[in-house]
Amino acid sequence: MHKNRIFIALSIIVVLLLSGCQKAEYEVPIIPLEDFFRNPQNTHFELSPDGKYIASLRPWKNRLNIFIQKTGNDSLTQITNSEKRDITKFFWVSNEKILYLQDVNANDNYSLFCININGGKSKKLTSSKNSTTYIIDDLPDYEDEVIIQTNERNSKMFDVYRLNITTGKKKLIGQNPGNITKWLTDFNGKLRVAISTDGVNQNILYRKKESDDFKVVKRLNFKNEFFPILFTSDNKYVYVLSNEKGDRLALIKYDLENNYELELIYEHPEVDIEHVKYSSKKKKIVGVSVITDKREYYFWDVERERLQKNLERRLPGKEVN
Repeated sequence: MHKNRIFIALSIIVVLLLSGCQKAEYEVPIIPLEDFFRNPQNTHFELSPDGKYIASLRPWKNRLNIFIQKTGNDSLTQITNSEKRDITKFFWVSNEKILYLQDVNANDNYSLFCININGGKSKKLTSSKNSTTYIIDDLPDYEDEVIIQTNERNSKMFDVYRLNITTGKKKLIGQNPGNITKWLTDFNGKLRVAISTDGVNQNILYRKKESDDFKVVKRLNFKNEFFPILFTSDNKYVYVLSNEKGDRLALIKYDLENNYELELIYEHPEVDIEHVKYSSKKKKIVGVSVITDKREYYFWDVERERLQKNLERRLPGKEVN
């Protein structure tokens, strides 16, 4: 009897949906298939550190390239000329230089390039023939250096290097023994935290100075999540997303050296924290976002909260992220 009621209810729903679709097909235009696969007309906007320029990705010969424009000016200047492969990600490393990643050889391996916005050819800093590169820390306080991870030594693991983008020279600061899946630097660009795994359980590794050896300070089973995401401004402690004390990811301040929770910063009563908002200028976390029926923001920095509300007033009905 119970199964029959479910079947009848489902049948009614299907009929209602079909009748709605028949009505809608006369009202809603068909979206061309090509629209789902073409590149966006403009995306990934980034301000220069001094705020004088905006860089973005726009199509040129069907490939995404980097364009810049002066703030308040509609005139665009194209600074890359890639015809074969899209540029997938970029960021300002100084007011004059932009770093970008590109899969040059179409093998899902990314090379790192540097280009001056005032002209000139781009400079290839890492190879993607047999290895790939990712940025760990763009080192905003060091214009000529970034922290990268690459698997050029061993394709199965990523080591960490401090890379000089002017000379192209890099220094190994973290050699992967084979089980490290994540690295974290402090605000001085020093590699201080790593996460290792055996495929099921995780270990949190920590060192007080970059010259010290990493030591396991915390062990986690597969049921718990514990993600160090950012150092405190004094580089003594870390902010962590963890569900160890509940069924939701909460933001906590943690003393890794002594394996001790210092403070619960924020926990939503219903859902996980989706993303942590922090200010690189102030070197502190300013709020978090969560997703309930929609994305919501919670700020404890007055200036950041005022900015969010001002933008939302100017853009009614839009999601401001």
